[in-house]
Amino acid sequence: MNCMIHHERAAVNTCKFCNGGLCPDCVAKKLTFENSMVCESCFIENGHNYIAELEQEQIKQKKIKRNLSIIFIIGLVLGISILVQGISRTGIDSSILFSSFSQAAFIWGFHIFFDGTFSNRILREKSMQDQMRDGIMEAHMMRDGSIFIYWLTKILLTIAIFWFRGLLFPIFYTIRIFGKDSKRIQDNISYAKEQMDSVIQHGDLNKQHNKD
Repeated sequence: MNCMIHHERAAVNTCKFCNGGLCPDCVAKKLTFENSMVCESCFIENGHNYIAELEQEQIKQKKIKRNLSIIFIIGLVLGISILVQGISRTGIDSSILFSSFSQAAFIWGFHIFFDGTFSNRILREKSMQDQMRDGIMEAHMMRDGSIFIYWLTKILLTIAIFWFRGLLFPIFYTIRIFGKDSKRIQDNISYAKEQMDSVIQHGDLNKQHNKD
């Protein structure tokens, strides 16, 4: 097998995607994708796809941050309004502080519907073994009448977790907004574009095109 770019030279490796031959000069360029050697053409094609995926993730993260900011503001406004009303009536009191923060936490608990974790949990498919186990357990509980206690406990536990996550939401929100995820995605996009531009401008495919 000869090199797909330098047709007169013998190949010493192959492209991961198209299985085209790569000579020592092509291998020396160290064009890799997912830790495997690739040719210039596949590097450019998959690079475009990779950048598109990163840009889609960037858009998704911006939407999540926007939704989380809306929830944070609504909860904050509600909590402050309850606090102000309570202080105007009875003055500063620990019960007023607890009530205002609890009401805000309830609103903040809704962030689980917008940060991706809830939808991922809902969409996650159960294994056949888990489905059979749940079916057998519910059948036993239906017979002995404990199914209602089970669901009531499950609902109360869900509400408690919902409220507890709301209490921690300000910390989660701060980390999500001021974290480095957005910068990491943007840095990856910039780096990928630099690599793509370098291959397109200085690669052998561009030289062949200029000769033709």
